[in-house]
Amino acid sequence: MSAAQQAGALAGHMKQVGDGVAWAKTPPARGARGSLWESRIIELAESGDQRFLQILAEHVALGVIRSERARQALEAAGYDAIAA
Repeated sequence: MSAAQQAGALAGHMKQVGDGVAWAKTPPARGARGSLWESRIIELAESGDQRFLQILAEHVALGVIRSERARQALEAAGYDAIAA
């Protein structure tokens, strides 16, 4: 599946979910590292959306998302990425 197809599928999935964040709470079955799922959560957290900052903090704390970019996004928003 191309990146454009993945983005379209993700957008379609997001429209189906009531609160708009349910898709972000469950990592993809094939892993989060380098995925579109991971990128979108980080982008939304970087934009300052508190819902996604909280979700990102939870995923970092659980070791689901381990990127430096994720840690930087959390720290920029005042989260302690290590304790998150």
